[in-house]
Order: sequence, then C-alpha cells, then structure tokens
Amino acid sequence: EEKEKKEEIEDMGNEKVEDEDEDDESGDSDEEDEVMVLDDDEQEDPEDYTIGGYHPVSIGDVFNGKYRVICKLGFGVFSTVWLCKETDKKRRIALKIVKSAENYTQSANDEITILQCIRGADSA
Repeated sequence: EEKEKKEEIEDMGNEKVEDEDEDDESGDSDEEDEVMVLDDDEQEDPEDYTIGGYHPVSIGDVFNGKYRVICKLGFGVFSTVWLCKETDKKRRIALKIVKSAENYTQSANDEITILQCIRGADSA
C-alpha cells in the first residue's frame, strides 16, 4: 500500500490538470483552468511524505471547506505550494503547506511574522 502511494505521488508530476467549473450565478461558465504540473526532476522526494515531512495533497482536495486544489506550484525545504481556487469567490490563491516537524513549524511562524510586517509597511 505504501509503494502504491509513492507511485501515485510520483505520477502526479506527469499529469496535465484540467479544471472544469460549474456555471456561476450569472450563468456564465468560468474559463477552463489548464495547468501543467512539475516534471519528475522538479519533484520533491516521495520518501519525504512521512510523519514530520510533507503532507500528502491530491488534485481536487478541499482545505478549510473552501480552497480546492488545482495543481502544485512548487516545493521548498519545508513546504509545498499549491494553486487553489476559492470555491465561493472563484478566485485563485496559493496555499503553502508546511512540513509538520516542530522546527519547520517555527520557520513557518517566523515567515508569517515577516509577511505581516511587510503587509503592515505596505498599508502605511
């Protein structure tokens, strides 16, 4: 079962993702989202999907009841970043999912603090 999950994660890099939305309130359909995901050589190590590591995410997953995953944008030392569509407002957002080990959580909190300072400076 673990081998199948690793193969599934590895296969994610080879898929072309098409997103079909239902009609919005105006009766118009959204443009079809067509996104290419990362190549295999641009993927994180599937063995890092473990306790303390990356969180498994699949295309179509919904987070916080309103952010539906369209595709992976990238990854770094302590996180993966996903393109999502906000289901109620139909806008696209980037969702960063941090590894779960404590030291990565602290790094993420530091990043949030920095981003809040930047946002505060921008609004001043």
